[in-house]
Amino acid sequence: MFTSQMKESFECVIKLSNVSYDIFSSIIDFLYTGQIEVSNENIESLFHLSHLYDIKQLEIICISYIHEHLSLANCKNLYLLCIIYNYCTYDLIAKIFGFICNHFDLIVSSNEIHNWSYDDLRFVFYNLDRALASVKLPTEFHQRRFLEWIESHYAELSPIDKNSIFLQPNSLEVKLLKFINHFHKVMFVVGGICDEDLINSPECLPLDYATHQKTTPTSSLVAPISASVGETNILPPLPLKKGIAFAGVTSDLRNVFILGGLISRKQAIKLSDKVYKYSALDNAWSVHSSLPCGGVEGIAAVYRNERTYDEDRPRIYACGGRSLRNSPPSAGGGAAGRTQFVYHNNLWVFMGNEWVSLPSMTIRRAFHGMVFYCNEIYAIGGQGEDGEPLSSVEIYNPERKEWRIGTCGLHIARSHLSCVVSKEHIYAITGNMAELSQEYKHHTLHQYAPQER
Repeated sequence: MFTSQMKESFECVIKLSNVSYDIFSSIIDFLYTGQIEVSNENIESLFHLSHLYDIKQLEIICISYIHEHLSLANCKNLYLLCIIYNYCTYDLIAKIFGFICNHFDLIVSSNEIHNWSYDDLRFVFYNLDRALASVKLPTEFHQRRFLEWIESHYAELSPIDKNSIFLQPNSLEVKLLKFINHFHKVMFVVGGICDEDLINSPECLPLDYATHQKTTPTSSLVAPISASVGETNILPPLPLKKGIAFAGVTSDLRNVFILGGLISRKQAIKLSDKVYKYSALDNAWSVHSSLPCGGVEGIAAVYRNERTYDEDRPRIYACGGRSLRNSPPSAGGGAAGRTQFVYHNNLWVFMGNEWVSLPSMTIRRAFHGMVFYCNEIYAIGGQGEDGEPLSSVEIYNPERKEWRIGTCGLHIARSHLSCVVSKEHIYAITGNMAELSQEYKHHTLHQYAPQER
């Protein structure tokens, strides 16, 4: 700046925005003395600047301060701050979230709840693999205070939230119960094949209960979603005539997304190129978008809300799968060539209302598992182009935008598996160990693999 033709070379000044004189002066002192005074008033600015200027020692001091000075007054702001830099504060995020859950009744009963916006509350309990149901509001006093806070923040809610189930005019107890139930997680099941027919009737299995609320045959697609337990058996069918199977599925706590899938197999094989969205608030399906790869089955997908300091950035990542292609007729002028499957290794992300292409996997695969773990995407197992099940694991880093082969593959090669993350472990659940024929009439799954972690 000082040696080129930029304006700083003439003014001899670099102007720094979004930082106060006192904060930056204390950082300059720290660079020379190694001493700095951290407080609730400056922790957010210091933590942010320690990352902006890559001052590792200051970052360590800030993290240590947060560990030692967690309180009702600062837990929410510190939680949101750590989410921004979650690659270095994974354990700290879990600690703060546990603190909030364990002390939420005190937050509600004190005036601190008024420092929380509705979006703050929804994000703290919405974006992690735990729900507001884990919070204990032990007395009627706490419950009524919480409800009063909800009603006082009614004006800041979106039109969708205002019309949602927990804000309908009703008794105080019913409204509070529905609000809490809105954050309960259930297992959402849709699609699959039963007795050679495609399944089109969804169902929900509340995780607090041991039995299904409906008796639909076993289905193949599952995803967690938030819904009121009392209403999980009232689910509209997908907007498809015959049902769906072998689709990608992912969800946040309010919506389920179904990507591609087999939609006909009797007369002719047909694959969907649509992404369908189910809204728990509207209790309805709608077309979300179209896949850039056209009709595809066996695609894997994960949902991710990549929140920044000032906005939410919902993302849907999808990779792999296989589509249909008709091979050309034979040279002798015979009938048209037979239908073949084409496997994909592409990775796409849906953001800004469009699908964007990202670097491709090394191996083409379909019917594989996919999870987000420690801010990276894991593509696990699946079926390769030769029909053989795969044991390899590929890992995508969104920051570096590159794939790498995992050093630890599955013990047992498998396709059609389910993968979940729970308590810092990835689980690969069942799956087919046998080679699959390229013809659907032989597409049977009968050699199931045991669970791996």
